[in-house]
Amino acid sequence: MFVVLLATDTAEGARGALERFRGRVEDYDFPGVGKVTVSVGYVTCSGSTLPTTLVDQAHRALYFAKENGRNRVVDLAELHDQAEDQSGDIDLF
Repeated sequence: MFVVLLATDTAEGARGALERFRGRVEDYDFPGVGKVTVSVGYVTCSGSTLPTTLVDQAHRALYFAKENGRNRVVDLAELHDQAEDQSGDIDLF
């Protein structure tokens, strides 16, 4: 696992950059390994959020991506939006 700090003007810009990264990894034929995929979990940063909290939130999104299909880009905010849209009890983490 690794952390990337990405400066973009919009949430869509961040998702687009991460999707391009994911797609390029998927398309690349790594010498001695072949094809691999990558799962990405990310969170939008606000000025008041502690770095440790951001890492924890991104980690949650990453594990959701891994446990729900892999080779995906998942925004933690979208998971919260989906949970609110669905009826019944949902335990995301």
